[in-house]
Amino acid sequence: GCSGFRGELKLPANITEIASSAFEVCWRFTGSLDLSACTKLTKIESNAFWGCSGFRGELKLPANITEIGEHAFNGCSGFTGSLDLSACSKLTKIEKEAFSGCSGFSGALKLPVNITKIGVEAFSSCWGFTGSLDLSACTKLTKIESLAFSGCKGFTGALKLSANITEIDYSAFSYCSGFTESLDLSACTKLTKIEGGAFRNCSGFTGELKLPVSLTGIGSDAFSGCTQAEVKLSQNITKIGSEAFGRTADVLYDMADSYCKKVKIPSGAQYKRIKALVKQSPYPEERIEAY
Repeated sequence: GCSGFRGELKLPANITEIASSAFEVCWRFTGSLDLSACTKLTKIESNAFWGCSGFRGELKLPANITEIGEHAFNGCSGFTGSLDLSACSKLTKIEKEAFSGCSGFSGALKLPVNITKIGVEAFSSCWGFTGSLDLSACTKLTKIESLAFSGCKGFTGALKLSANITEIDYSAFSYCSGFTESLDLSACTKLTKIEGGAFRNCSGFTGELKLPVSLTGIGSDAFSGCTQAEVKLSQNITKIGSEAFGRTADVLYDMADSYCKKVKIPSGAQYKRIKALVKQSPYPEERIEAY
């Protein structure tokens, strides 16, 4: 809480660790934060720079960083430019809310291929990120935690996930309204469940949202608000949560319906069973289509 500091923060090149809450709420620091020369720095612990909203310009981290702790840069809303961590080949964990509220980032987000964990709300409300989000090369990443990218509405283009993803948690990509093109998860053959609100109000998706044959459950509100998208289900779906594909219009609050454009069900022995699940969610029967 050394809020009286003004100007740039410069750290020695041989520093090895930045401890928990080391610079917490030092909100008057200005200028960029360039740690790229700190080649022995391996860990930035929890709350290390929490609330340092005065930083301006790019954030640069050293290639040898292995872990970014909980809330490490939470609320550092003044950072601008892209966040390119692709060279941080030893970085495996980005913990809970590490960059939450860093709304000033204004370029691409690039993560290292060896990442194994993106924590709860890790990048939530980083609404300035632009460009596509391509995690397809992050083959060690198996779960997208809840609210991990919630509110990152600046992303544009395609969203691509690793084929090894097993779960997309609650509201993981909710309100990422800038994603465009279709969403093809058909290669994610280990994905069994998409939790509630996972893609809520991702209104930019168009065309087919292709889900893998391994998927058995879709949570409440999972695709609500994906109004331009056509969700393509597989024959193995056994559970569909309430309003998974949208909700009816609310006249009282002058809100249009948030239904997906279509829900497509495989023809064959499972058609009637799956159709009943979709209708009960509820979803308009006239928008259900066989393929």
